[in-house]
Amino acid sequence: MSARWLAALATLTVGTTVLAEPVPEDPVLEPVEIHWGMGAVEAAISLAIPTTWYWMTEEHQQIDYSLGGDWASWKIKFTSTEKIKWDTNQFHINAIRHPLAGAIDYQIARSNGVRVFGSTLFAALKGAFWEYFIEFREAPSLNDMLLNASAGVSIGEPMYQLGQLWRGPDVTWADRARTAVFSPFDALHDTYRSGQRRWRPRAWREIDLGAGAMQRRADGADRSELAVGADLDLVTEPAYVTPGVHDVHTRAGAWSRFRIGARLGDIGDGLQLVGTEFRTSTSFFGRYAQSATGVGLFVGLGTAFTYRNDTLAIDKDRLAIAHLLGPQLSLTTRGNGLELRLDAAAYADFGLAQAMVFSPNNPFPRPPPFYTALQSDGYIDAFGVTGTTRLRARSGPVRAELEVMAHGLWQTVGHDREEQVAAMLAEPAVTAYGIVELRAFWRGQLAYDPGGWGAALVVDGAQRKSTWARGGQERSISDYAVGALLTRTY
Repeated sequence: MSARWLAALATLTVGTTVLAEPVPEDPVLEPVEIHWGMGAVEAAISLAIPTTWYWMTEEHQQIDYSLGGDWASWKIKFTSTEKIKWDTNQFHINAIRHPLAGAIDYQIARSNGVRVFGSTLFAALKGAFWEYFIEFREAPSLNDMLLNASAGVSIGEPMYQLGQLWRGPDVTWADRARTAVFSPFDALHDTYRSGQRRWRPRAWREIDLGAGAMQRRADGADRSELAVGADLDLVTEPAYVTPGVHDVHTRAGAWSRFRIGARLGDIGDGLQLVGTEFRTSTSFFGRYAQSATGVGLFVGLGTAFTYRNDTLAIDKDRLAIAHLLGPQLSLTTRGNGLELRLDAAAYADFGLAQAMVFSPNNPFPRPPPFYTALQSDGYIDAFGVTGTTRLRARSGPVRAELEVMAHGLWQTVGHDREEQVAAMLAEPAVTAYGIVELRAFWRGQLAYDPGGWGAALVVDGAQRKSTWARGGQERSISDYAVGALLTRTY
């Protein structure tokens, strides 16, 4: 994109002066050595621990056994897709454990010098190895392999990029601890790899921590909540913090974000966890152009991950969405003491979603036998789309933000665990197809932080719609909250 086009765009915005935190210059990046030996050791350890647990708890695993160790079982697994199934594990196993395993595998490769594509491939292959060889008596789980591969990069890369912020030629133990939170294998390697090239990236970052109280109305019921959260936003493209005209290609991970939050509330049995949120995003590649007046535009392709678990008045809403691939855009204007930034993205998704239309009482017969995740644990496997947008403004100590996320998920059909048996039984006694889950989440914040510490007014809300057209059922639920937070911004 030409600087002339950006100059025209600047007339519609504000800004003549770039406001950037001084950071050291980037060194000339040399090829990073790949540490094959240590990578193999760490991969073996990360495989041995869950494998040991798996076989020590064989009595719990037997419910999933549908294959033997004979040649006929191996042949059908490797010569057809007949045995590849959507599994029926509990939601937290599929939505938390497998994405976490993928992220660990990804970071093992990444921190040992492997690039983004190779690290993603490693996470995918290791996940498939688990499904085919460790769980050899089970049907390979399609959802597990999708989540291991996609969450590996969408979680592992933004955490890796954040971990680099505190690496450099002169680091403190506090620096090492911060790196360990986001990139633990890098922190470990830095303690013994002498002479390793380390540098602090020439980056823009915003780390926003918050804690406070919220008053929520969820599905007609009111409750008070305690909320804590962290939102870390990072741009590692040096041109973004360098005044002047630029038009450059961006490296993988150049635009990354990591957000985590939790809410505690009393829902009748004392204070307990009533909401968790975890979101990440990162870019694969893109192009960044900047005008002389401080207007910058990034356009690229990237990936993301979303996890939510919200307790409502009488039931829960659970989501785990791998945003597989989609376009990303970031438009920034800085000048006259005002900074504006608009971020937007759209993704193709694979996700797990609570079938709210059947909540809170699952109407299907209790397992065993296991037919689908809907029958066994109340959620669906689905493909879908996501759109997100986030607008931020800052003028001196005053910050304002508005973010909106919308998800549409359509239930998959076929490759159920016992679809042949289920087809022989009456619908909907065992399962249901054609479920559509729609979600929209929004959040607004107005903050004042004159010296890093500050306070913020926060409003957030959600609209949920769940439909089973074949059964003529539909359910809509909304919630919203207002509150105040104590904030710390870096």
